[in-house]
Amino acid sequence: MRGSALLRMLESHMLRRALLVVLFAVPIGCRKAPELPPAVLTEPRGLDAEVLELVASKVEAVRAQPGDAIARASLGLAYEANGIWDLAATTFAQAAVLDEQQPLYRYHEALCLREAGETDTALATMKAAASRLENQAGVQQRLGQWLLELGEYDAALQCFERALARMPDHSDVLAGLAAVEVERQRWNEGLALAKRSLKVDPSNRSARYALGTALRGLGREDEARAQLAAGQGAKPRWIEEPLTREFLRYRVTTSGLTEDAGAAAAGGNHSRAAELYGQLVKRKPEDATLKNNLAASLIELARFDEAERVLKEALALDPGMFAVPLNLCDLYTRQNRLDQARPYGEQAVALGADVGRTHLTLARVLALQGDYPRAYAELERSVELDARNPQAFVALGETAVRLRRMSDARLWWRKVLELDPGHVPTRVNLALLSIQESDLEEAKRQLLECEKQAPEQPKVKALREELRKRGVL
Repeated sequence: MRGSALLRMLESHMLRRALLVVLFAVPIGCRKAPELPPAVLTEPRGLDAEVLELVASKVEAVRAQPGDAIARASLGLAYEANGIWDLAATTFAQAAVLDEQQPLYRYHEALCLREAGETDTALATMKAAASRLENQAGVQQRLGQWLLELGEYDAALQCFERALARMPDHSDVLAGLAAVEVERQRWNEGLALAKRSLKVDPSNRSARYALGTALRGLGREDEARAQLAAGQGAKPRWIEEPLTREFLRYRVTTSGLTEDAGAAAAGGNHSRAAELYGQLVKRKPEDATLKNNLAASLIELARFDEAERVLKEALALDPGMFAVPLNLCDLYTRQNRLDQARPYGEQAVALGADVGRTHLTLARVLALQGDYPRAYAELERSVELDARNPQAFVALGETAVRLRRMSDARLWWRKVLELDPGHVPTRVNLALLSIQESDLEEAKRQLLECEKQAPEQPKVKALREELRKRGVL
């Protein structure tokens, strides 16, 4: 009896302890976040006031919500976007502790560690993050590029292939794959991939460089030279990942905005370029170069009145800058105000006689005014100074036809195709010239190349019909 009572007493005591554990234990999902004070600037570091203001607001948000990983990552992006690499890396590491399920925080930590010079740690962190982000093409592309630079070609290839699986036929991923094959001296494979990349985006300079290297490896030196020149200085263009757009919003240093504006203009995003250059002009209203760049984007957007006003302001600030009259010439040419365009074109050539674009811009005005001999001379000077601009060779071919110099026209248009094999209008022109000279086999060859690139283009269809009528097809 006493034994049974003791047993019941023990069971009752154990039950109360179990209840206490259930009642007072903190569920795993409700555990208090670790105490992680935000990483803060202890001195201004020469940063713009806009950067300091942005960072201060993000630090306050973290202090208001110290356990919020998103707020912490937002502070990290503000640091990263403005080149504050050490604090950015620390902040992303904290965000990753607060939310272990988000590997993008470790990915951004790796980017910042590398910029801070901690390359070994950065690579290990990047590999760990990328292993959990196989569906993010931008992450795989970035790791692939890092591994390519380290000579780890097999691993790099796997990364680029994973990226391509997520984004089939993406020009920048194909360019990365081409670069890997070229480094492995697999020239034919690299050549094919570079051509695929350029078919998607003919302006891809990394693909141009890979193509040139592959051609050189195959012993096709003459073809390689033009492609290598066109791709000189190429840098990878990174594919977006989920935090990219927030990162770009926080990029507010003057140097960062300038870089982003230039990249936007080069990529054809003139609306974004105009927006960024507008912000920069407000900061530096006496900077003629920024005003000129803003005007160039406004011209592309057909905002001609604004562009004219800004260019006149830039000209008053720096009368010796050739780029300002160059853009004024372009502006008036687009509006068919040729009598106003020509003096600015002449002024641009006088100030920038050693710049190919000045001669090209003046030549366009001269050709529109019917002065073909002078236009031809200016175009020849343009390609002497810059043999990488296919538009100058296009214009030379067209002007040569006006002057009845057909053999020269053929020569110039072939130069276009050396620089840009996918330039369909030039292939159409060569085909029409070949028909005129009764070289129907050459016309057929050009047609077949056109149909690989743009079979539905009206001029390509018309060319096919013409050759069909002549019994060639």
